Amino acid sequence: MHFSNWQLPLYILIVTPRFPSVTSYRIAGSEDEETPFVVYEKGFVDESGETKSAAPVRNNQGYDSFHNFIFDDEVMNRRLQSCPGMIGPLTDGKFYCLAKEYGYCDRRSGTCFCNDGYKGEKCEECDPNHHRVGSLCYEKVMCPNHCSFQGECNFLTGKCTCNEFREGPDCSTFKCSKFHSEQCTLCNDRHCLQCSPGFSVNIYAPPGGQCEPCYRYDPRCTACDEVQCLECTDLLLQSIKRSGRRKGVDVQLPPDELQRQLSISVPFGSKQTNAFDEAEIYDVIDDILVPLHQSSIQCDQGTTGDASFSCSPIEISNVVCGHRGVFSFTSPEYQVSENAGYIRITVRRSGGGVGKAEVSYGIDHITTDDSDVTPTAYYSDTQRLSFLDHEVQKSFLLTINDDNRRVSTRIPPT
Repeated sequence: MHFSNWQLPLYILIVTPRFPSVTSYRIAGSEDEETPFVVYEKGFVDESGETKSAAPVRNNQGYDSFHNFIFDDEVMNRRLQSCPGMIGPLTDGKFYCLAKEYGYCDRRSGTCFCNDGYKGEKCEECDPNHHRVGSLCYEKVMCPNHCSFQGECNFLTGKCTCNEFREGPDCSTFKCSKFHSEQCTLCNDRHCLQCSPGFSVNIYAPPGGQCEPCYRYDPRCTACDEVQCLECTDLLLQSIKRSGRRKGVDVQLPPDELQRQLSISVPFGSKQTNAFDEAEIYDVIDDILVPLHQSSIQCDQGTTGDASFSCSPIEISNVVCGHRGVFSFTSPEYQVSENAGYIRITVRRSGGGVGKAEVSYGIDHITTDDSDVTPTAYYSDTQRLSFLDHEVQKSFLLTINDDNRRVSTRIPPT
């Protein structure tokens, strides 16, 4: 570099982090000019992704121009920069940021170089691998498995303080699991006290009681206590039939639910809301009628050649959950030979046969007149069926008139 009257020597100022055996700068023309720099210490990235030894942010730019760089001790001392939170000089003649334990102040650049475990403009914060004890940062002693996120870690000892109902070195063991896996949500050392929804404590089951599903009272029971069912829900709303049951949570579908016919078929994974349109509202039935499944019957008309009904037991899954019922034909289609004389039509009643109900039916002739099918047998003139308590299925006869004509007949639901 050339100037009109004089020439300044070229000085190079290089700032590096303060590490052992690393020179902060070199002067051009000096004996160590050709000495290679020691590489900077490699940064460590902790679990939070923040570097442990990142270079501090430079707070100011030092000398504002090269022309103001005058080699005079008094002037240079006045031009040295102050670091944020700077203290000193201490007995060793050096300057520090906040305190000697926090970091060193490089007055040439006005930058704080933080000691291990500290970070921030003034080295006022602890880095992620350290924690504050009093006013200083100490390296964390990590707990096993982060205490399974079910407790607090003591970074001084590396031991977990587990949340309530958790135990073990890493808080991974559910304290109530010995009573029934994860279903016991509240317990003491000897007894399970509370279960998750859909379960209740069976106090007689060893050891100290166990959580057992509410469907032990009825497949449709979804809320209960130690002695009774409290709430019933149609299994259709739980999508067990479409999506499969959850092991240990949902009941295996009983036979009458597996045979249940729905008017629409919705594929697995569908979000169509009309998949649940035919769900029924079940209630806990008065004790006078229960258990429903032990008293349920089916009745068939005409077995003795008259209008009377012959009844016999029929298997259903309803025990304490039921309602007045929804009526449907057991089949949407029937086929009969014209010379058969009669055809038996069966009507099923859902809900477990609770209370009394009546239903009417009619004949809709599609291709011919009423000369082919008579809506009742010869011994009856009524097209109304009456259901009493516990009657869940009834059948009746239609007369088929043999007149050698092709017919198509359907029975509209009413």
